[in-house]
Amino acid sequence: MKYLLILLLILAFPLATASSNSITGCQEINKSGSYYLVTDIHCDLVHEPCFEISAKNVYFYGQGHSINPGEMDCFVVFDVRDSTKVVIRNLTILYGASEGFDVYNVSNLEISDVNIDVDYLAMDIYNVSSLELDDLDIRTDYVGMDLYNVTKSHINKIRLNIDGSTGINAVYSNIVLENSNITGNEIEAINLAESSGTIRGNRITSVDNAFSFYQNDKNLLIYNNYIDAFYETVWFNPFGNFSNIQWNIPKQSGRNIIGGSYLGGNYWVDGVSPFCSDNNADGLCDYVYQFVGRGFADYLPLTNHGPGPRPIIPIKSTVK
Repeated sequence: MKYLLILLLILAFPLATASSNSITGCQEINKSGSYYLVTDIHCDLVHEPCFEISAKNVYFYGQGHSINPGEMDCFVVFDVRDSTKVVIRNLTILYGASEGFDVYNVSNLEISDVNIDVDYLAMDIYNVSSLELDDLDIRTDYVGMDLYNVTKSHINKIRLNIDGSTGINAVYSNIVLENSNITGNEIEAINLAESSGTIRGNRITSVDNAFSFYQNDKNLLIYNNYIDAFYETVWFNPFGNFSNIQWNIPKQSGRNIIGGSYLGGNYWVDGVSPFCSDNNADGLCDYVYQFVGRGFADYLPLTNHGPGPRPIIPIKSTVK
């Protein structure tokens, strides 16, 4: 009787390891279904990229396992093309590949709880109508994300550590970026061109440039971010056409990025935030942070030093 009960339980709740879609190595995925990585794997020279996903309604569960590209045994780990509804979760891509994800022409893509360590480009995402990225750790020697023609995106709890070029490039895309950290060595944190969206609740630290606007960006809301850049905080292409870029919301109650009680604009480490006066002690500067040459301003910069006048240092935002 005891063994019969065990058998019935196994039949009722099949284990991933017993599934016909268990994965033990690199392969092409051209059929809908759920796929389970049941062991750590090493890329092989036969399959390049390691995983090619072309089917609709694919759910890939890494189950905490790792993919080891070795010494360039696979150039790309995941290649996702011409598909609808692809979900990839809970895995680690170890250092060795040039690209973690190469995505083209996908209508709905979700990637969450993934660690990525590559030597060139962590995520190359092109022509995607709906993108959800959540809880990712990314380290790369060059670029974190390239987003091109992404109609709608939500990027949440991303930790980007870049040693080389750029954190996020967004071109012809709508981007919602929140609750994330971008840091790096000699990098531009966020580059935007022909893009729109909302950037809030992020920490951008130890970068050369925090924001670079290249061409015709509009309808952008950027607030409640902690921004620390060595060289230029904000850069605008002098030949670009920019409109409706807002750097604050109206003052409202809510815990801000530096622990204050009000939401408004951003905390500018190399701007007015450490030095402005805050005579009513609401955690918002009494001074405006004006961006030279463009007419944009953060009208409610965050601060945390309390009331009393402070000297204003020169603003580092410039137009080149």
